[in-house]
Amino acid sequence: MSKLEKATYICLIAVSLVSLYLLVENRFSRPAPPGQPSESALVGQREESVPETLWKDSPKNVVLLLNSHCHFCAESTPLYRQLSAMRQRTPHGISLLVASFDSTEKMRDYLVQQNIGVDNVFQASSGFARVSVTPAIFLVDSHGVIRRAFFGKLDWIQERQLLSALNSAGF
Repeated sequence: MSKLEKATYICLIAVSLVSLYLLVENRFSRPAPPGQPSESALVGQREESVPETLWKDSPKNVVLLLNSHCHFCAESTPLYRQLSAMRQRTPHGISLLVASFDSTEKMRDYLVQQNIGVDNVFQASSGFARVSVTPAIFLVDSHGVIRRAFFGKLDWIQERQLLSALNSAGF
């Protein structure tokens, strides 16, 4: 092997390692969207803008912040169907709620078209928990306290984290 080949291989390995580092760094330190609170800023906060009656009867509430025109919301419908199925299997364990920028009637029609069953739909014209990016998913306990928050279209790792949190004893 010549010196040129060795140098080429060393450069390829170095570029690969730097690329891997940047990929991992980007994946695990994804900032909140501009102008939006981060998950850490939301966790532990009580959501006051929604009537307490929506979640007081369920220990685990999943709030989906959706928009019927959102491309990433549409791409996430398989996950929402899975959450809907979980809700049906555990009727007193998980409540699935949708906060929408659309009118409640328009969002209900959209959910029916997408075959997503939910417990309640409410309008959130200014967002939910000061968040206005869609899609967003919030895990909220029976006291209205946000336990987890996910922003944007979830990758498979985030989906597993969400489902794992819902299957655990607490959030």
